[in-house]
Amino acid sequence: MKKVIQACLFIIPVLFFVSCQEDEAITDLAKIEENLKDYVRETNVSKCTITIVQGDRSNFDPQPVEFEIEDGFLIVKQDSYARYNLLYLLQYYISSDGYLQLTFRW
Repeated sequence: MKKVIQACLFIIPVLFFVSCQEDEAITDLAKIEENLKDYVRETNVSKCTITIVQGDRSNFDPQPVEFEIEDGFLIVKQDSYARYNLLYLLQYYISSDGYLQLTFRW
């Protein structure tokens, strides 16, 4: 019985210490950014088209633009500077013309 108590006195603090270690928190935004960057890398696309959905209306810009993904934003690098927050990203896929198609809600 004494050995069981000694084992418990050893195991309980070890379990408590291990369970209290802080894990690195990964936010939803970080997951979205990582997944999108991986997808872009795997598909090797450099241009995208963007659709903005507002309620029951949508605005599609068929002009492909160069982009980069940084700090939780999709950044358009052509003509005008625009940033789209990845938290509002609804879907992404490769369109039939080979561009990355992104849909954001507004």
